[in-house]
Amino acid sequence: MNIVKEKNITIKWDETDSTGRLSFPGLSQLLITTATEHAEELGFGYKTLKAGNLNWVLFRMNFEISEFPGWNEKIKVTTWPSGVKGLLGLREFMISNDKGENIVKVSSEWMIIDLKTRRPKRLNNFEEILKYQKSEKVTRKEPLLVNDKGKFNDIFEIKAMDSHLDLNGHVTAKRYFEWINDGIFEIHGKKDIEQIQVTFFHETYIHEKLTVQSDENGTTFRGMKENNTRPAFTAAVKFKNQVNL
Repeated sequence: MNIVKEKNITIKWDETDSTGRLSFPGLSQLLITTATEHAEELGFGYKTLKAGNLNWVLFRMNFEISEFPGWNEKIKVTTWPSGVKGLLGLREFMISNDKGENIVKVSSEWMIIDLKTRRPKRLNNFEEILKYQKSEKVTRKEPLLVNDKGKFNDIFEIKAMDSHLDLNGHVTAKRYFEWINDGIFEIHGKKDIEQIQVTFFHETYIHEKLTVQSDENGTTFRGMKENNTRPAFTAAVKFKNQVNL
């Protein structure tokens, strides 16, 4: 078993945006797919957990981005589990370009939930997860602060539909990343993201409505479910050459 997984990828047409570079949702999906494959290889992936009526859910991703690779560009995704912190399993990602330069660094946090109770399980009870760990961290910058106070303005509304769901019946992380991307574009256009932190709080199910909002500074985005005082997700973003507000 390899604690570190390396995967060579060529950026596909449908993973890019209107600039011809890898989109933010495309980037997130590459990472999630690679993590899913690696967990299966190490023996604590979907198939193993499903037998116990359990599943992994993504809680947080903290991105540091130097550049987004372009269409048809060759990249290498490197990932490894980096420890356990209470209910959270930690995983690191590094993306390098064909020159060997590290262009994306991501630290992530995941939970195992019981599919019946929807409650998280403590990871120190899972021997395989504790066995395969490499403690090295890749992100170096201070995490971005999420604005959870003040006025938020509506950007657009979504109704979760069948094509938004995964095999567990809730909206996929990829869709959340798409909605975050669209919210950022509506406020800022095509600015270059330097750092973004995305946190997931609540699952969204079919036909539920969600409103994507931005704070007045355009640095925190969130998805609010109807009749819910807490967001389904938040995203704090910093752009290249941004003057701190």
